[in-house]
Amino acid sequence: MKTVSIFTLIVGLFLTISCSKENVTEKDLINSWHLIEVLNDPGDASGIFQKVESDAIIQFFDDNTVSYSNSFCSGENASNSATYSTVDNKIYPDCNLGLSFSYKIQDNRLIIYYNCIEGCAEKFELIK
Repeated sequence: MKTVSIFTLIVGLFLTISCSKENVTEKDLINSWHLIEVLNDPGDASGIFQKVESDAIIQFFDDNTVSYSNSFCSGENASNSATYSTVDNKIYPDCNLGLSFSYKIQDNRLIIYYNCIEGCAEKFELIK
């Protein structure tokens, strides 16, 4: 009986600890996200994410569309809309350039990796 009590206490403690942290998962993708960091590698893989002050918001909708307050593409092909796929974790901007950007959720943040020669990405925080 003492073993059962100790086991119950350990399981209860584990559940309390694991439930106290909110983990952002793929199901949270359909939400609004705020840009908090940017990565621009100088070409030698030494780049790290840098904090930014930004009002940029990206929104994922349940109809597999995306809206971004910034543009996914520059110049005359600028577009702030896209579609996304949770099957291959890709964003397909409406720039008519055949581009796709990969994304992932890591450490409770959404990271979008753009097509840059020297590596660039943006990190977003879930807006609650």
